[in-house]
Order: sequence, then C-alpha cells, then structure tokens
Amino acid sequence: GAGSFRSEALIKSLMSKIGTDDKIYLITTYPNRYKDYFVETEDFEVGEKLIIKRIKLPNYFNGNFRMIINFIFYFISTIRIAFAKDISIVFATSSRLMTGVLGSLISRLLNAKYYLDIRDIFLLNINEMYSKKITFFLSPILYLLEKFMINKASTINLNSKGFSDYFKKNILTKIIISLQME
Repeated sequence: GAGSFRSEALIKSLMSKIGTDDKIYLITTYPNRYKDYFVETEDFEVGEKLIIKRIKLPNYFNGNFRMIINFIFYFISTIRIAFAKDISIVFATSSRLMTGVLGSLISRLLNAKYYLDIRDIFLLNINEMYSKKITFFLSPILYLLEKFMINKASTINLNSKGFSDYFKKNILTKIIISLQME
C-alpha cells in the first residue's frame, strides 16, 4: 500500500544519511489489509544498516473488528519490541491516526525525538465514513488523540500542502512543518 512505499522512500533516504554505527530498526507487520492475502517473507531481516521486524497479526475476524484487534496486537508488540532496543529517534508514517499515536507514545516513553509523516486527515475522513451520531461521540476523543500524536513531534512532514491549513488552524502550536512534495 501507499504507506509501505512512503516508508521505503523514507528509509532509503535515512540510510544514505546515517552514520556507520547507526541502525534503522523497522517494526512493521506482514501485509494484512485483506484477510485472505498473505505474502511469504521473513519475520526478521538484518541488513548492514537496516533491521526489519515483522509482526504476525491474528487473522480471526472480519471488518472493523478485525482491524481493531490487529492494531491492539500490533500496539502491544511494538511497545514490547521498542523497549528492548536503544532507540533515540522514532519515525512514524500515518494514514491511520493510531499509528501516529503509537509513535508519539513510544517516543514519550523512551524520551526519544519524534518525527511524524502525515498522509491523511483522519478527523475529516471519519465524518464521511460514519453517521453523525457516531462521529458526535468519537470526534472529541479523536481530536485529543490527534493533538497527542502531533504535540510531541519534533518535525512533521505533511503529504499534501492542502493539509497545512487544517493543522495550523486546529492543532499546531509550536511545531515545525516540513512540506516535501514528491
């Protein structure tokens, strides 16, 4: 998906800039968008500067419930893995709000710098996906999570210049925005 391509470009760029003793530790999942889709790959890959850890997610449910269960599993696994490593910088690329929240939480818990790549405005999209009754109750909670995700970030990269007005108006206070269009 789009996230994997953006992550790959980010990692390639970082690998060309990091020192010889530095390592990039990528925590990801096996592709899991569709219940019946599976890609044969390794759980753990070690390269010269890049270490990839893939988390196998449960494949028991369908729909939104499956996504929630999978994310909870990913959330717990990622925190467990991150605490076992010496991490000084956390990068998160997020079209999903909770992936950014997870990056923010890990950076806070490990007292690490946090760089956030935002690929979507979740709160605007939720209004199109769910009824007004549901969004009436969810929006305040999601807004707080969005603030939590953003306020720890040292740098934010917005995928679209169109996102800038939304974040400046609704959330950002003392954040540096890096607009990089590809």
